[in-house]
Amino acid sequence: MVEPGALERVNSEVQALEAQANPNEGEVSEARIRRLALLKRERRAIIDRERRRDATSERLDSCLLALRNLNLDLIRMEPGARNYQHVTTLVEHAQQLARDLDGIVAAENEVGRRTLGTAAHTAPRA
Repeated sequence: MVEPGALERVNSEVQALEAQANPNEGEVSEARIRRLALLKRERRAIIDRERRRDATSERLDSCLLALRNLNLDLIRMEPGARNYQHVTTLVEHAQQLARDLDGIVAAENEVGRRTLGTAAHTAPRA
C-alpha cells in the first residue's frame, strides 16, 4: 500500500537534490547521484503501485456490482419456485467471483511483498 503523500515527498526530495547538483563536489556529488537514482526508482514503484491499486479497485467494483446483481436475482426468484438450474448458475457465478477476488488479493499481496523486498535491497548503505 502506498502511504499518503509518498509520491509528493519523493518528488520534492528529487527536486531538492537536483537543485543542489554540483559536479565539482566529488564524493558528495556521487552520493547525491546514488540517492537520486534510488528516489527515481522509488517514484516509479510508487506510481506503479498506484496504477495497480486503481486497477484492482476497478476490478473489485466490478465484482461488487456482479454480487449485487446476483443478490437481486435471488430476491426476484419466487420462494417456492423449483428453478434449480437458475440457482446453480447463480452459485457458480458467485464461486467464480470469490475465486477471482482471492486471486486479486493474492496478486496484490505478492506484488507488495516483492516491491518491499526490492526496496529493502536497493536502499543505500551508511
